[in-house]
Amino acid sequence: MRQFNYNAIDEKGEEHSGFIEAIDQNMVLQQLRQRGLYVLQLQEDEISLEQKEVEPDFWSELNAYTPVTTSQKVFFFKQLALMLRSGMSITEAFDIITKMQHGRMRQISSKINKRIKSGESFSKAMSQYKRVFSKLAVQMIHSAETSGELDVALMRIASYLEHKSALKKQVMSAMMYPAFTLLAAIGVFIFLLVYIIPKFQTFLENSGKKIPASTQAMIDLGNFFATYWVILLLLFICSVIAFIVFYKRPSGKLIVDRLILGIPIVGATITAAAMAQLSWGLAVLLRSGIPVVDSLRIISEMISNSIIARNVNRASDKVLHGQDLGASFNQAFISTLVKQLMIVGERSGNLVQIMEEASVYYEDDLRSKTKALANAVEPISILLIGSIVGFVYYGFFKAVMAVSTGR
Repeated sequence: MRQFNYNAIDEKGEEHSGFIEAIDQNMVLQQLRQRGLYVLQLQEDEISLEQKEVEPDFWSELNAYTPVTTSQKVFFFKQLALMLRSGMSITEAFDIITKMQHGRMRQISSKINKRIKSGESFSKAMSQYKRVFSKLAVQMIHSAETSGELDVALMRIASYLEHKSALKKQVMSAMMYPAFTLLAAIGVFIFLLVYIIPKFQTFLENSGKKIPASTQAMIDLGNFFATYWVILLLLFICSVIAFIVFYKRPSGKLIVDRLILGIPIVGATITAAAMAQLSWGLAVLLRSGIPVVDSLRIISEMISNSIIARNVNRASDKVLHGQDLGASFNQAFISTLVKQLMIVGERSGNLVQIMEEASVYYEDDLRSKTKALANAVEPISILLIGSIVGFVYYGFFKAVMAVSTGR
Protein backbone atom coordinates (compact mmCIF):
# COMPACT_ATOMS: atom_id res chain seq x y z
CA MET A 1 0.00 0.00 0.00
CA ARG A 2 1.02 3.61 -0.68
CA GLN A 3 0.06 6.73 1.24
CA PHE A 4 -1.41 9.84 -0.47
CA ASN A 5 -2.04 13.34 0.89
CA TYR A 6 -5.10 15.07 -0.52
CA ASN A 7 -6.98 18.37 -0.48
CA ALA A 8 -10.64 18.24 -1.55
CA ILE A 9 -14.01 20.00 -1.25
CA ASP A 10 -17.49 18.61 -0.77
CA GLU A 11 -20.77 19.69 -2.39
CA LYS A 12 -21.17 22.54 0.12
CA GLY A 13 -17.74 23.89 -0.78
CA GLU A 14 -16.11 22.97 2.53
CA GLU A 15 -12.46 21.98 2.34
CA HIS A 16 -11.19 18.61 3.51
CA SER A 17 -7.61 17.37 3.77
CA GLY A 18 -5.86 14.32 5.05
CA PHE A 19 -4.16 11.16 3.89
CA ILE A 20 -5.45 7.89 2.50
CA GLU A 21 -3.91 4.47 1.86
CA ALA A 22 -4.38 2.90 -1.57
CA ILE A 23 -2.61 0.93 -4.28
CA ASP A 24 -2.59 3.81 -6.78
CA GLN A 25 -4.04 7.27 -7.51
CA ASN A 26 -7.09 5.91 -9.33
CA MET A 27 -8.17 4.02 -6.25
CA VAL A 28 -7.71 7.18 -4.15
CA LEU A 29 -9.92 9.18 -6.52
CA GLN A 30 -12.56 6.46 -6.47
CA GLN A 31 -12.64 6.33 -2.65
CA LEU A 32 -12.88 10.10 -2.34
CA ARG A 33 -15.72 10.27 -4.89
CA GLN A 34 -17.60 7.69 -2.84
CA ARG A 35 -17.31 10.10 0.11
CA GLY A 36 -18.72 12.91 -2.03
CA LEU A 37 -15.43 14.78 -2.27
CA TYR A 38 -13.89 16.51 -5.28
CA VAL A 39 -10.09 16.43 -5.34
CA LEU A 40 -8.19 19.69 -5.62
CA GLN A 41 -4.72 18.36 -4.97
CA LEU A 42 -3.35 14.83 -4.65
CA GLN A 43 0.23 13.91 -3.89
CA GLU A 44 1.94 10.69 -2.83
CA ASP A 45 3.72 10.93 0.50
CA GLU A 46 7.50 10.80 0.24
CA ILE A 47 7.61 8.01 2.80
CA SER A 48 5.09 5.36 1.82
CA LEU A 49 3.22 3.35 4.38
CA GLU A 50 5.10 0.24 3.31
CA GLN A 51 8.40 1.93 4.09
CA LYS A 52 7.14 3.10 7.46
CA GLU A 53 6.00 -0.37 8.33
CA VAL A 54 9.41 -1.91 7.64
CA GLU A 55 11.37 0.89 9.28
CA PRO A 56 13.64 -0.95 11.71
CA ASP A 57 13.17 -0.73 15.45
CA PHE A 58 14.78 -2.68 18.28
CA TRP A 59 12.58 -5.76 17.88
CA SER A 60 12.81 -5.86 14.09
CA GLU A 61 16.58 -5.61 14.33
CA LEU A 62 16.55 -8.48 16.82
CA ASN A 63 14.23 -10.56 14.63
CA ALA A 64 16.51 -9.99 11.66
CA TYR A 65 18.85 -12.61 13.10
CA THR A 66 16.16 -15.24 13.62
CA PRO A 67 15.90 -17.97 10.96
CA VAL A 68 12.99 -17.98 8.53
CA THR A 69 10.77 -20.97 9.26
CA THR A 70 9.18 -23.23 6.68
CA SER A 71 5.71 -22.09 7.75
CA GLN A 72 6.70 -18.46 7.08
CA LYS A 73 7.90 -19.35 3.59
CA VAL A 74 4.76 -21.38 2.85
CA PHE A 75 2.61 -18.43 3.97
CA PHE A 76 4.68 -16.05 1.82
CA PHE A 77 4.36 -18.12 -1.37
CA LYS A 78 0.65 -18.93 -0.91
CA GLN A 79 -0.38 -15.36 -0.15
CA LEU A 80 1.66 -14.03 -3.05
CA ALA A 81 0.03 -16.55 -5.39
CA LEU A 82 -3.47 -15.57 -4.25
CA MET A 83 -2.77 -11.88 -4.79
CA LEU A 84 -1.40 -12.47 -8.28
CA ARG A 85 -4.47 -14.56 -9.15
CA SER A 86 -6.68 -11.68 -8.04
CA GLY A 87 -5.16 -9.53 -10.77
CA MET A 88 -2.59 -7.54 -8.80
CA SER A 89 0.79 -6.76 -10.27
CA ILE A 90 3.88 -8.24 -8.62
CA THR A 91 4.83 -4.90 -7.02
CA GLU A 92 1.30 -4.28 -5.74
CA ALA A 93 1.27 -7.76 -4.21
CA PHE A 94 4.64 -7.18 -2.55
CA ASP A 95 3.48 -3.82 -1.15
CA ILE A 96 0.74 -5.67 0.70
CA ILE A 97 2.52 -8.90 1.60
CA THR A 98 5.46 -7.03 3.14
CA LYS A 99 3.08 -5.65 5.77
CA MET A 100 1.87 -9.19 6.53
CA GLN A 101 5.33 -10.59 7.25
CA HIS A 102 7.31 -10.52 10.49
CA GLY A 103 10.96 -10.46 11.52
CA ARG A 104 13.60 -11.31 8.98
CA MET A 105 11.04 -12.39 6.36
CA ARG A 106 9.57 -8.90 6.44
CA GLN A 107 12.92 -7.28 5.72
CA ILE A 108 13.67 -9.77 2.93
CA SER A 109 10.25 -9.18 1.36
CA SER A 110 10.82 -5.42 1.44
CA LYS A 111 14.25 -5.72 -0.16
CA ILE A 112 12.99 -8.04 -2.90
CA ASN A 113 10.20 -5.55 -3.62
CA LYS A 114 12.74 -2.72 -4.01
CA ARG A 115 14.84 -4.84 -6.38
CA ILE A 116 11.80 -5.65 -8.52
CA LYS A 117 10.81 -1.98 -8.66
CA SER A 118 14.35 -1.13 -9.75
CA GLY A 119 14.00 -3.48 -12.74
CA GLU A 120 15.28 -6.86 -11.52
CA SER A 121 13.30 -10.01 -12.14
CA PHE A 122 11.61 -11.76 -9.22
CA SER A 123 13.82 -14.84 -9.55
CA LYS A 124 17.03 -12.79 -9.62
CA ALA A 125 15.94 -10.85 -6.54
CA MET A 126 15.15 -14.12 -4.74
CA SER A 127 18.52 -15.60 -5.66
CA GLN A 128 20.25 -13.00 -3.46
CA TYR A 129 18.89 -14.83 -0.40
CA LYS A 130 20.20 -18.35 -0.92
CA ARG A 131 19.91 -19.29 2.75
CA VAL A 132 16.19 -18.55 2.69
CA PHE A 133 15.07 -19.56 -0.80
CA SER A 134 16.31 -22.83 -2.22
CA LYS A 135 17.65 -23.26 -5.73
CA LEU A 136 14.51 -25.25 -6.51
CA ALA A 137 12.29 -22.26 -5.69
CA VAL A 138 14.45 -19.82 -7.68
CA GLN A 139 14.51 -22.09 -10.75
CA MET A 140 10.75 -22.64 -10.64
CA ILE A 141 10.11 -18.89 -10.40
CA HIS A 142 12.54 -18.24 -13.27
CA SER A 143 10.76 -20.79 -15.46
CA ALA A 144 7.34 -19.38 -14.52
CA GLU A 145 8.40 -15.85 -15.43
CA THR A 146 8.92 -17.10 -18.98
CA SER A 147 5.72 -19.16 -19.18
CA GLY A 148 3.53 -16.58 -17.44
CA GLU A 149 2.31 -19.02 -14.76
CA LEU A 150 3.89 -17.38 -11.75
CA ASP A 151 0.91 -17.97 -9.45
CA VAL A 152 0.91 -21.70 -10.31
CA ALA A 153 4.64 -21.96 -9.62
CA LEU A 154 4.24 -20.21 -6.26
CA MET A 155 1.56 -22.67 -5.16
CA ARG A 156 3.73 -25.60 -6.28
CA ILE A 157 6.66 -24.27 -4.26
CA ALA A 158 4.44 -23.93 -1.19
CA SER A 159 3.16 -27.48 -1.71
CA TYR A 160 6.71 -28.79 -2.10
CA LEU A 161 7.83 -27.06 1.12
CA GLU A 162 4.90 -28.55 3.03
CA HIS A 163 5.66 -31.98 1.58
CA LYS A 164 9.35 -31.73 2.45
CA SER A 165 8.57 -30.55 5.98
CA ALA A 166 6.22 -33.50 6.53
CA LEU A 167 8.88 -35.98 5.35
CA LYS A 168 11.49 -34.36 7.59
CA LYS A 169 9.20 -34.60 10.63
CA GLN A 170 8.59 -38.29 9.96
CA VAL A 171 12.30 -39.06 9.74
CA MET A 172 13.16 -36.91 12.77
CA SER A 173 10.47 -38.53 14.90
CA ALA A 174 11.79 -41.95 13.90
CA MET A 175 15.38 -40.98 14.75
CA MET A 176 14.53 -39.24 18.03
CA TYR A 177 13.21 -42.38 19.70
CA PRO A 178 16.47 -44.37 19.41
CA ALA A 179 18.49 -41.30 20.43
CA PHE A 180 16.30 -40.72 23.48
CA THR A 181 16.53 -44.38 24.44
CA LEU A 182 20.33 -44.32 24.24
CA LEU A 183 20.56 -41.14 26.32
CA ALA A 184 18.15 -42.61 28.88
CA ALA A 185 20.28 -45.76 29.17
CA ILE A 186 23.45 -43.71 29.62
CA GLY A 187 21.71 -41.53 32.21
CA VAL A 188 20.51 -44.53 34.22
CA PHE A 189 23.97 -46.10 34.06
CA ILE A 190 25.71 -42.95 35.32
CA PHE A 191 23.11 -42.41 38.08
CA LEU A 192 23.59 -45.93 39.38
CA LEU A 193 27.39 -45.68 39.26
CA VAL A 194 27.67 -42.26 40.87
CA TYR A 195 24.79 -42.24 43.36
CA ILE A 196 23.71 -45.80 44.22
CA ILE A 197 26.99 -47.74 44.14
CA PRO A 198 28.85 -45.49 46.65
CA LYS A 199 26.12 -46.35 49.17
CA PHE A 200 26.84 -50.05 48.56
CA GLN A 201 30.51 -49.41 49.17
CA THR A 202 29.87 -47.81 52.57
CA PHE A 203 27.55 -50.65 53.57
CA LEU A 204 30.00 -53.35 52.51
CA GLU A 205 33.03 -51.70 54.10
CA ASN A 206 31.21 -51.42 57.42
CA SER A 207 30.33 -55.11 57.31
CA GLY A 208 34.00 -56.07 57.25
CA LYS A 209 33.34 -58.87 54.79
CA LYS A 210 35.22 -59.53 51.57
CA ILE A 211 33.61 -57.87 48.60
CA PRO A 212 32.91 -60.13 45.59
CA ALA A 213 35.02 -59.44 42.50
CA SER A 214 32.01 -58.42 40.35
CA THR A 215 30.79 -56.02 43.04
CA GLN A 216 34.29 -54.59 43.53
CA ALA A 217 34.60 -53.97 39.78
CA MET A 218 31.29 -52.13 39.85
CA ILE A 219 32.41 -50.03 42.83
CA ASP A 220 35.73 -49.18 41.15
CA LEU A 221 33.91 -48.09 38.03
CA GLY A 222 31.62 -45.86 40.09
CA ASN A 223 34.58 -44.32 41.92
CA PHE A 224 36.32 -43.70 38.60
CA PHE A 225 33.30 -41.76 37.29
CA ALA A 226 32.96 -39.83 40.54
CA THR A 227 36.66 -38.86 40.58
CA TYR A 228 37.23 -38.05 36.93
CA TRP A 229 33.78 -36.82 35.86
CA VAL A 230 35.15 -33.40 34.84
CA ILE A 231 37.78 -34.96 32.57
CA LEU A 232 35.23 -37.40 31.17
CA LEU A 233 32.80 -34.56 30.48
CA LEU A 234 35.49 -32.57 28.68
CA LEU A 235 36.44 -35.63 26.64
CA PHE A 236 32.80 -36.10 25.70
CA ILE A 237 32.43 -32.46 24.63
CA CYS A 238 35.69 -32.65 22.63
CA SER A 239 34.50 -35.84 20.97
CA VAL A 240 31.21 -34.21 19.96
CA ILE A 241 33.05 -31.19 18.54
CA ALA A 242 35.50 -33.43 16.69
CA PHE A 243 32.62 -35.42 15.22
CA ILE A 244 30.84 -32.25 14.07
CA VAL A 245 34.04 -30.96 12.42
CA PHE A 246 34.62 -34.34 10.77
CA TYR A 247 31.01 -34.55 9.57
CA LYS A 248 31.12 -31.08 8.04
CA ARG A 249 33.97 -32.19 5.77
CA PRO A 250 32.64 -33.73 2.52
CA SER A 251 34.73 -36.88 2.93
CA GLY A 252 33.67 -37.26 6.56
CA LYS A 253 30.00 -36.79 5.73
CA LEU A 254 30.23 -39.47 3.04
CA ILE A 255 31.72 -41.95 5.51
CA VAL A 256 29.13 -41.28 8.22
CA ASP A 257 26.18 -41.25 5.82
CA ARG A 258 27.31 -44.56 4.29
CA LEU A 259 27.53 -46.12 7.77
CA ILE A 260 24.06 -44.84 8.62
CA LEU A 261 22.61 -46.35 5.45
CA GLY A 262 24.09 -49.70 6.52
CA ILE A 263 22.18 -49.74 9.83
CA PRO A 264 19.18 -52.11 9.61
CA ILE A 265 15.78 -50.36 9.44
CA VAL A 266 17.41 -46.92 9.95
CA GLY A 267 19.07 -47.04 6.53
CA ALA A 268 15.84 -48.25 4.93
CA THR A 269 13.93 -45.38 6.53
CA ILE A 270 16.38 -42.77 5.23
CA THR A 271 16.35 -44.35 1.76
CA ALA A 272 12.54 -44.31 1.65
CA ALA A 273 12.53 -40.61 2.60
CA ALA A 274 15.10 -39.83 -0.11
CA MET A 275 13.09 -41.74 -2.75
CA ALA A 276 9.94 -39.85 -1.79
CA GLN A 277 11.82 -36.58 -2.09
CA LEU A 278 13.38 -37.60 -5.42
CA SER A 279 10.10 -38.64 -7.03
CA TRP A 280 8.08 -35.70 -5.70
CA GLY A 281 10.78 -33.15 -6.51
CA LEU A 282 11.22 -34.52 -10.02
CA ALA A 283 7.48 -34.37 -10.64
CA VAL A 284 7.20 -30.77 -9.41
CA LEU A 285 10.22 -29.50 -11.33
CA LEU A 286 9.36 -31.25 -14.60
CA ARG A 287 5.79 -30.00 -14.40
CA SER A 288 7.21 -26.49 -14.01
CA GLY A 289 9.12 -26.84 -17.27
CA ILE A 290 12.61 -27.31 -15.84
CA PRO A 291 14.82 -29.76 -17.83
CA VAL A 292 15.59 -33.20 -16.41
CA VAL A 293 19.32 -32.50 -15.93
CA ASP A 294 18.69 -29.29 -14.01
CA SER A 295 15.92 -30.96 -12.00
CA LEU A 296 18.19 -33.79 -10.88
CA ARG A 297 20.95 -31.38 -9.86
CA ILE A 298 18.53 -29.30 -7.83
CA ILE A 299 17.13 -32.40 -6.12
CA SER A 300 20.66 -33.66 -5.32
CA GLU A 301 21.19 -30.47 -3.31
CA MET A 302 17.92 -31.01 -1.41
CA ILE A 303 18.60 -34.60 -0.29
CA SER A 304 20.35 -34.63 3.11
CA ASN A 305 22.14 -37.98 2.79
CA SER A 306 25.33 -37.25 0.84
CA ILE A 307 25.64 -40.79 -0.61
CA ILE A 308 22.19 -40.71 -2.21
CA ALA A 309 22.63 -37.06 -3.22
CA ARG A 310 25.92 -37.91 -4.95
CA ASN A 311 24.27 -40.76 -6.84
CA VAL A 312 21.48 -38.45 -8.04
CA ASN A 313 24.05 -35.88 -9.18
CA ARG A 314 25.99 -38.56 -11.07
CA ALA A 315 22.76 -39.59 -12.78
CA SER A 316 22.28 -36.00 -13.98
CA ASP A 317 25.74 -36.11 -15.61
CA LYS A 318 24.84 -39.34 -17.40
CA VAL A 319 21.55 -37.87 -18.67
CA LEU A 320 23.47 -34.83 -19.88
CA HIS A 321 25.68 -37.12 -21.98
CA GLY A 322 22.66 -38.80 -23.61
CA GLN A 323 21.80 -41.71 -21.33
CA ASP A 324 18.15 -42.46 -20.52
CA LEU A 325 16.89 -41.30 -17.13
CA GLY A 326 16.04 -44.74 -15.73
CA ALA A 327 19.29 -46.30 -16.97
CA SER A 328 21.35 -43.52 -15.41
CA PHE A 329 20.39 -44.65 -11.89
CA ASN A 330 22.54 -47.77 -11.62
CA GLN A 331 24.16 -46.82 -8.30
CA ALA A 332 23.49 -48.34 -4.91
CA PHE A 333 20.87 -46.94 -2.51
CA ILE A 334 18.56 -45.95 -5.38
CA SER A 335 15.38 -48.01 -5.33
CA THR A 336 14.94 -50.49 -8.17
CA LEU A 337 11.27 -49.55 -8.28
CA VAL A 338 12.13 -45.89 -8.93
CA LYS A 339 14.44 -46.90 -11.77
CA GLN A 340 11.78 -49.07 -13.39
CA LEU A 341 9.09 -46.42 -13.01
CA MET A 342 11.38 -43.85 -14.65
CA ILE A 343 11.94 -46.20 -17.60
CA VAL A 344 8.19 -46.78 -17.98
CA GLY A 345 7.46 -43.06 -17.60
CA GLU A 346 9.96 -42.11 -20.29
CA ARG A 347 8.56 -44.68 -22.73
CA SER A 348 4.93 -43.74 -22.12
CA GLY A 349 5.48 -39.98 -21.90
CA ASN A 350 3.79 -39.88 -18.47
CA LEU A 351 6.92 -39.41 -16.37
CA VAL A 352 5.49 -36.57 -14.28
CA GLN A 353 2.31 -38.43 -13.38
CA ILE A 354 4.19 -41.65 -12.60
CA MET A 355 6.65 -39.78 -10.36
CA GLU A 356 3.74 -38.22 -8.46
CA GLU A 357 2.28 -41.69 -7.89
CA ALA A 358 5.70 -42.97 -6.85
CA SER A 359 6.00 -40.21 -4.24
CA VAL A 360 2.66 -41.27 -2.73
CA TYR A 361 3.89 -44.87 -2.56
CA TYR A 362 7.15 -43.90 -0.85
CA GLU A 363 5.37 -41.65 1.62
CA ASP A 364 3.30 -44.67 2.70
CA ASP A 365 6.46 -46.77 2.72
CA LEU A 366 8.19 -44.18 4.91
CA ARG A 367 5.32 -44.25 7.40
CA SER A 368 5.48 -48.05 7.64
CA LYS A 369 9.26 -47.96 8.09
CA THR A 370 9.10 -45.38 10.86
CA LYS A 371 6.58 -47.59 12.65
CA ALA A 372 8.85 -50.60 12.16
CA LEU A 373 11.76 -48.63 13.58
CA ALA A 374 9.75 -47.62 16.65
CA ASN A 375 8.60 -51.23 17.16
CA ALA A 376 12.20 -52.46 16.91
CA VAL A 377 13.61 -49.86 19.28
CA GLU A 378 11.10 -50.48 22.05
CA PRO A 379 12.22 -54.04 22.99
CA ILE A 380 15.88 -53.08 22.46
CA SER A 381 15.53 -50.14 24.84
CA ILE A 382 13.83 -52.29 27.47
CA LEU A 383 16.57 -54.91 27.12
CA LEU A 384 19.37 -52.32 27.28
CA ILE A 385 18.11 -50.45 30.33
CA GLY A 386 17.08 -53.70 31.99
CA SER A 387 20.58 -55.13 31.46
CA ILE A 388 22.21 -52.09 33.05
CA VAL A 389 19.91 -52.12 36.06
CA GLY A 390 20.18 -55.91 36.29
CA PHE A 391 23.98 -55.76 36.27
CA VAL A 392 24.00 -53.30 39.19
CA TYR A 393 21.43 -55.22 41.20
CA TYR A 394 23.25 -58.48 40.55
CA GLY A 395 26.37 -57.01 42.11
CA PHE A 396 24.31 -55.63 44.99
CA PHE A 397 22.52 -58.88 45.83
CA LYS A 398 25.71 -60.89 45.44
CA ALA A 399 27.37 -58.61 47.98
CA VAL A 400 24.38 -58.88 50.35
CA MET A 401 24.49 -62.66 50.10
CA ALA A 402 28.23 -62.61 50.81
CA VAL A 403 27.65 -60.52 53.94
CA SER A 404 24.72 -62.60 55.17
CA THR A 405 26.45 -65.96 54.63
CA GLY A 406 29.89 -64.78 55.66
CA ARG A 407 31.41 -65.87 52.33
